[in-house]
Amino acid sequence: MFNVWVENNKQQKAVFDWIMRKFNSRPNEEKVKEINLKIKSFCSHATQKWKKNNRSLENMMKYDSRWLGMDNVFALSNVSHKGRPTVSYSEGSEKAHLDEEISLLTPFQWTLEGERKINVNFELNLTLIDGKVLNVLTNTKSSQSCPICGANPKQFMSVKDIDSSIFQPKETSLKYGISPLHAWIRCLEFILHLSYRIDLKKWQIRSQEDKEVLKQKKSEIQEKFWKHMGLRVDKPKANGSGNTNDGNSARRAISDPEMLAKITSIDKTFLKNLKTILICISCEFQIDVELFFCFCKRTFDIYMEKYDWYAMSATLHKILVHSAQIMQSSSVPLGCLGENASESRNKCYKRDRVSHARKNSRENNMKDVFDRAMDSSDPLLSSMHLSKRIYSTKKQTFPPEVVALLKSPPNEFDDDKPTTSRQALEEFDEICSDDNEDMDDSTCFSIELEEEEESWD
Repeated sequence: MFNVWVENNKQQKAVFDWIMRKFNSRPNEEKVKEINLKIKSFCSHATQKWKKNNRSLENMMKYDSRWLGMDNVFALSNVSHKGRPTVSYSEGSEKAHLDEEISLLTPFQWTLEGERKINVNFELNLTLIDGKVLNVLTNTKSSQSCPICGANPKQFMSVKDIDSSIFQPKETSLKYGISPLHAWIRCLEFILHLSYRIDLKKWQIRSQEDKEVLKQKKSEIQEKFWKHMGLRVDKPKANGSGNTNDGNSARRAISDPEMLAKITSIDKTFLKNLKTILICISCEFQIDVELFFCFCKRTFDIYMEKYDWYAMSATLHKILVHSAQIMQSSSVPLGCLGENASESRNKCYKRDRVSHARKNSRENNMKDVFDRAMDSSDPLLSSMHLSKRIYSTKKQTFPPEVVALLKSPPNEFDDDKPTTSRQALEEFDEICSDDNEDMDDSTCFSIELEEEEESWD
């Protein structure tokens, strides 16, 4: 097949015709599309190897004979129409394999002195995943749709009732957590995109005139962020690795809702509530789910009242509509299921690849990095610097709004009469009132919020 590709001036159609002649009958349309995608992948690989070998067939036979000798070289990888690998978790996939291993776990029993026994039961949740993997696991076709309920952007704009049947979660879609670490970044990006269109009041920008207005507004907001907050937002990094919308920028911007409202012209109450919600889903303390849902519903209503012309992002919709449901279905606070640990390991992998791994081949390099990661994950080795990590981590106190949303421990003197959601919100407003002298900075509960020193990838 490679000879056919070379002899026909590297044309994809010639390879396709050659393959079609191999079939006794023409395959159906779906099969033809699949073959075209694989041929495109083959031509891409062949072009790279052809250039690498100085466009010499002799060099190709010498250095890439193994690749050329494969029986079905164009089927090396399944690719999408954009050339990226497609991911599919079928019954025989890695996800199904993990589920099977989890189901086979047995309780661990530990016998102490005096014949005392301790039983340990295991409950595993697949929460250290990103949005793309979540879309695959929940069979969500579009990244703009909600992976929990499947609603699309048009429904985000038209449905103004948070209790609507359209927003009902799919079965088993609430067990994958909420990824609180990346939620800050996604919310900052949403706030920026909304502020760029605040004058146009249009979701989709199509005309050239509107594009010019959007470009000018974006430049103005970027200058304000740099002038008032010292942040560079929505700009590519110099080394080409992503943009400047990292975790530290998102945390600093959203932590000051008053200044953020002045810069972006977005409602201050909405930004203040969003900050409270983000801290709640990131903390490792129990939250009053009913009160938290009422607070999210209030924030949802504020947004739909003022900005119904702009569709929510899938992340913001997931936070406002489904975070309370995810919180209720989780056995531990959402902050305990965050991706902080896996993200903080990225800098360790980079350092290990440079300083503690062989460079003679990629296989040896990755093997050394993996072995070192296994060694450093040993509980004994990891606990040696635990106290150092705890004391070096920056801490912040919870704002009064978050303290009011924390779940109170059971009290035998509490009234048995249940509190309605409206009464709970009225008590919440009273606690968080600016005129309340009992909730100043000096008397606020001394509950600490961990803040990562490193930026998020």
